[in-house]
Amino acid sequence: MEQPMTDFRWNFSDLYSGDDDPRIETDIKAARDAAETFATKWRGRDDYLREAGALAEALADYQKLQREHGSASRPGYYLWLRRSVDQNNTALKAKLALVEREAAEISNLLKFFLLSVGTTALEAQKTLLADERLVTHRYWLSRVYDRAKYNFSEQTEQVLELIEPQATSSWIDMIEEILAGKIVSVWDGEREAELPFNSALELLTSSDLKVVDSAGQAVNAVMAEVAPLAERELNAVVTTSAREIRLRGYDTPEAARYHADELDSAVVEAMLSTVEKRFDLPRRYYALLAKLLSQDKLKYWQRSVTLGKIDTRYTFEEAVDSVGRAIGRLDADFAERLRDAVDRGYIDAEPRAGKSGGAFCAYIGPDEPNYLMLNFTGGLRDVETLAHEFGHYLNFVYMKQECDALSYAVPTPLAEVTSTFNEKFILDELLATADDETKLAVMLSNLSNEAATIFRQTAAMRFEQELYRQVEAQGYLPYDVIGELFARHMADYMGDAVEMTAGSANWWVYWSHLRRMFYNYSYSFALLVAKALQSRLAADPGFIVDYKRLLAAGSRQDPIDLLASMGLDVKAEAFWRAGIDDFERSLDEAEALAKKLGKIS
Repeated sequence: MEQPMTDFRWNFSDLYSGDDDPRIETDIKAARDAAETFATKWRGRDDYLREAGALAEALADYQKLQREHGSASRPGYYLWLRRSVDQNNTALKAKLALVEREAAEISNLLKFFLLSVGTTALEAQKTLLADERLVTHRYWLSRVYDRAKYNFSEQTEQVLELIEPQATSSWIDMIEEILAGKIVSVWDGEREAELPFNSALELLTSSDLKVVDSAGQAVNAVMAEVAPLAERELNAVVTTSAREIRLRGYDTPEAARYHADELDSAVVEAMLSTVEKRFDLPRRYYALLAKLLSQDKLKYWQRSVTLGKIDTRYTFEEAVDSVGRAIGRLDADFAERLRDAVDRGYIDAEPRAGKSGGAFCAYIGPDEPNYLMLNFTGGLRDVETLAHEFGHYLNFVYMKQECDALSYAVPTPLAEVTSTFNEKFILDELLATADDETKLAVMLSNLSNEAATIFRQTAAMRFEQELYRQVEAQGYLPYDVIGELFARHMADYMGDAVEMTAGSANWWVYWSHLRRMFYNYSYSFALLVAKALQSRLAADPGFIVDYKRLLAAGSRQDPIDLLASMGLDVKAEAFWRAGIDDFERSLDEAEALAKKLGKIS
């Protein structure tokens, strides 16, 4: 019997019994007490700036505090997760706001320590980094030293900690909550249905053009309604972020993101420019899609349509089985981890009103469970999304084996490598037994995803770079001007085969990653790196041992050095061209198969 979708909601019993669990307050108090104890012991001392023994003791204390308490990490984590599936619950918002305030105050009690460590004299840094007593934290410590030149005073950092929610994240949350609360009327293939806005977005990948057009028009209407408010939000986020970054001393806003991601700016810019040089490839893909649909041009919202014969619809359990089989062929432990996540209630799959759109996998520390959120509607792309987010889950689980609280983190580009890596194997499973019609449909679906991940995300990065510069130069941009910038950069990678349909210039409104300050490039970076890893694995199945080393690495090694140790030279332009060439080969194969089937001449 098919299991009801409602069974696949988060089980928070490993955290708390509910929003009113008294342990929430107990844990907040314990975190504050631990922070005060640490501050009493170490504030005012400077021996750890010179003596390896003192620094090793201080780092052991700090790591233990972060592992057991953080800045009230567990209460904040729980309430944030709860709010992501109940965004319009005002009581929950209030409770989370109070906990976030407590967490900021606790964080401020500890801020002196890393700021102080960052003032270590250069010669002392070299001596300390060479000392074997600090080998466990050598890379982490080198990052603290490296970031120190961008630090403000302790008081300034404390003020920023307290005001950040109101300056940026509350604006972002506002737009996401408004969108999550919208109900739209769309044709779902059988009837006019009232659906949450985020569910309407999922319909844009339908194989039924009537469904896609209905959903696109519904999204258009919501974007037009919300754009004037999102104008205020995006200007506030961009202005606040850009001014802080400039004051910290970064040359450009994106340089701050690259630095936080532990990547050299030259490496990222080389990747972006290499991708831009091949915008002819996504243009070719969209031109092929338009031909297959017998249209001169695609409407903007038709660019992700599922084309061809992919009849398979999945229950969530079937999707879990499919992903489990695919990744289980790489390593049996991967499939076991997926089954365990489902059985423990760590996956929330059901789309519903008030729930955040999209998908994510959450982590907070080596002793806390990881939670995966989906909006699963049963299509192939939902299965790919499960594989993607479970790649993150595996990353966070394997990090628990080797990372302490200080290294239990992963630079964003590497985090996205481990998620995009999984997706190919779902498609391989389908292609293994597919007839030519199905094979073409699967190939086109994959090309659609890769065109978005490699090329669209690069275009988004260029849009964001120009947006920051324009806001800085003009002071403020109205939503129609933001839309003009957005439309131009989207048209740049899509080409003449896709028209920027009336209203589509507003579609930046729901794209939440545009508020996460240059996050989007990490997807392009990640898929191209994942392609190289997949190639290595295809040549040698034993390479999975190296891949599991990547999963467990956390922040214990420079990302470029880590990839180099696996035979990947991301400093070379040829490396990025190889991944793009793989996309071109897939496009060539799809065009050839479409001709063979008589679908194009």
